[in-house]
Amino acid sequence: MEQGSEEGVLKALRTALAGGGFRLTQQRLSIYKALESSGSHPSCEDLFRKLRTSMPSLSMDTVYRTVGTLEQSGMIRKIVSMDGVQRYDANLSNHHHFVCERCFGVWDIDWEAFDLFPLPEDLSALGTMRTCQVEFKGICLKCGSLGSGSWG
Repeated sequence: MEQGSEEGVLKALRTALAGGGFRLTQQRLSIYKALESSGSHPSCEDLFRKLRTSMPSLSMDTVYRTVGTLEQSGMIRKIVSMDGVQRYDANLSNHHHFVCERCFGVWDIDWEAFDLFPLPEDLSALGTMRTCQVEFKGICLKCGSLGSGSWG
């Protein structure tokens, strides 16, 4: 789901959660909003650290369960980064990622020209292709500015 109005987000969350037999709670809404606004593909631990000051009763277990529920409901997707940490993305539009090989940060890349390339014909021998995502790996600007970094 692309970012939209508050009302649109609430409606989409209610609909998606109801489809899985879940209801929209304040914790689910807060966790989703934190994911949607982060821009950094946070892990459950990142979400917990960000939200625990404003939600002191929030537990790590609740974050894990909520993220699982949101993923199951189709509102977010899981990205496993190079360090093996499961990170989450609320941006469901077709996009690609840049992953830093040092800090393991993940950033969105919109590359419309790539999306126009025709898919290889021999993919049909493997199955039906639904989506394609490219993952770029390198050193982010922050890590590169720390020195002693080769870019190759």
